[in-house]
Amino acid sequence: MMISMTSKTKISSQGRTVIPVEIREKIGIREGEEVEWALEGEVIVVKPVREERTPDEIIEYLKNHLVEIRGVQSKAVSIDMKRRMLDEWARRKLGLTQ
Repeated sequence: MMISMTSKTKISSQGRTVIPVEIREKIGIREGEEVEWALEGEVIVVKPVREERTPDEIIEYLKNHLVEIRGVQSKAVSIDMKRRMLDEWARRKLGLTQ
């Protein structure tokens, strides 16, 4: 599902512009994040630079950094957490995050 939005901004004398707030919010770009610029024909494509992690990598990170998860049996965490993380990963890949 492709999201279609349009908005106008001006370019400063130094070549700077602002990504409109509606667009930043829709795809979750936050202050300090990097964006990648690409030229495809005569179309400029700007997208957030994010490190993609698999659901298993995210679960492993959470197990090592969250005290609450360490105390729960790993099988109980793995099935439910894996399902939720896979859902979230798929939503991000499809551009459905807020």
